[in-house]
Amino acid sequence: MRQLLLLLLVFLSTTCFGQIKIFKTHYDFENDKGEEYVEYKSCSYPGGNVRLFFIDQQGNKKKIACKNIWGFKYGDALFRTEPRSSQPARVMSLGEIVYYENGLAHLEMIRDNSTTGRSDLGYYSYISPNLKAPMTPLPNFGFSSKARRMRELLKIHPEYKPLFECLEKDYDLKTVIYCVIEFEELME
Repeated sequence: MRQLLLLLLVFLSTTCFGQIKIFKTHYDFENDKGEEYVEYKSCSYPGGNVRLFFIDQQGNKKKIACKNIWGFKYGDALFRTEPRSSQPARVMSLGEIVYYENGLAHLEMIRDNSTTGRSDLGYYSYISPNLKAPMTPLPNFGFSSKARRMRELLKIHPEYKPLFECLEKDYDLKTVIYCVIEFEELME
């Protein structure tokens, strides 16, 4: 069942039209208090600092710096900002771990009603124990400086060992999705 749910979340990412709500903090998200916008337009990332451009209810274009927010909802899709990189990441699965994918690619897919998106910035995927905990980026290719953060996460959460064993330093997005599904089924 969890496998089906994760696959549906991954492949049906284009069904999220509607309001956009920006949350400055996790508390704001929990209480559904945020600034509302009607449309996502684009993004820029000068110096790696991601800025998102939205249209408000009056038709004005507003710039939001991701480093200043916890996250946002775009229709039914939840995005969270990784503070070290100021990159948004889309929540793909909420289970024993929270699994995220590159938010800029998913924003493009939702906006364009497409099944594919691309991003020149950031990581393909992240994990965290819950929505409050820091997000740990998974390397895009094999070994990376992010391995230290992954080892730290494993020290705190030794129950994640089967997930990291499944990955075996293969961080291709398809492998990561497969390993997350396998891990969630193991933890049931």
